[in-house]
Formats: sequence, structure tokens, C-alpha cells
Amino acid sequence: MDGVCPFEATARMPASTVTSRPASASATSGEVTLRAKADLGEGLRFERAGQRVGVRRVSLATGVRRVPRPLTSGSSSVDVRVALREALVESGLFEKEANAMLATWDDAWFDEGLRLFSLVPRAETDALLPLTLKPEPTRLVHTMVGRLDLMTPEQLAATRASLEALATNGDRLAAWPELRNRHGRFTEVLVRRVAEMSPALAHRSTMLLGGLGPQVGTGHVE
Repeated sequence: MDGVCPFEATARMPASTVTSRPASASATSGEVTLRAKADLGEGLRFERAGQRVGVRRVSLATGVRRVPRPLTSGSSSVDVRVALREALVESGLFEKEANAMLATWDDAWFDEGLRLFSLVPRAETDALLPLTLKPEPTRLVHTMVGRLDLMTPEQLAATRASLEALATNGDRLAAWPELRNRHGRFTEVLVRRVAEMSPALAHRSTMLLGGLGPQVGTGHVE
């Protein structure tokens, strides 16, 4: 906006918002299974493992489809940033706004792991984050990026191995940083999932997480 124009903006989160997830996904060692309840257009599959990075476009049309894991493409992380920037600009954002969004979420979007990106439909964005401007603008662009982070068999196997190596009287404070350095913000949810899958490891999981108190953060993963 050029010049100076005083205005009042109100953005609020509804007290109770119940929405069904429009898409879900799961991963095996070689492929990703996508399930879309509505046509979400085109998305991006992104995967990073150390210095190896892969990205592929994917249709998010209604239905179920199985596609290869992105690392088989051998693309660089620059590709996914360019593709996301183009999608954001096509949604109506200015290029500077798109660049700012990418910079804000850089650590979460492009770090280690396997994830799916898509633009949230405008109607759902408006329902989730109602925005009121006074005076009303001639045009309002309201864009939200959806992200699904997927647990991989490799992450679960590595977490399981770490729990198996943790003796009953092991040093919990020493084990946690090692896990955290490897799995980042998903460490706790991976430990809990492995414990659910392997009841024999539940005690070690409880010992690890329960003994750390406030040092353990919370996380969410699809």
C-alpha cells in the first residue's frame, strides 16, 4: 500500500473450530500414500536426509494415490523454495510477502524430514483465521500454507535402536540430547510412537520422557 492510510484490523481465532482434515498421508521406505477428501490442486513432496534433498510436485486431487518418496528425484532445496514462492505469488501475494513467509518458516519447512506442502483453500483459510479490515480494502489476499510432516520408517527404526540401547539405569539426560540432535522437534512424538508400537520399550520411553520434566517439549506430527 502506498502512502498513509489509517485503518483498523481485527484477526481472531474462533473459540471452537471443528474442521475435518482435507488430506492425510503415510510413508513407507519407498513411497508415500496420499489420501485427499477434496480436490486441493497441486502440492509439493519434500524430503531432506543430511545433505540429500529431494522435491517433487504431486496432484492432490480427491482420492488415494501412491507416489515415490521425493529423495529419488535428487532435486536441491532451492527448487522447493522457488516452487513455493511461485505458488504464493500466484495466490496473490506480492513477491516480497512471499519471500518474507519463506524466511519466517525456513527452519521448520526445510529441515530434516519428509513433508507435504499445499496451499490451504481460501474458504478454509477465512474460516480458520477470520480477518476484518476497516475501511474495507478493494482487494484482500489471505494465504495459508498447509504442511504435513510424516514419520518415516527410518526415523522410527533409529528411535527404536536408541531406546533399545538405553539401559534401565541409563543416563537419561545424556540420551535425550543425542536423540534431539538427530530428530529435532519430532523427538518426543517419535519416542512415544515407538513405545506404542513396541510395548516392551514402553518402560524405557517413560523413563526417558518422565525423567526430563519441563526439558521435554511437545510436538505434533501427522
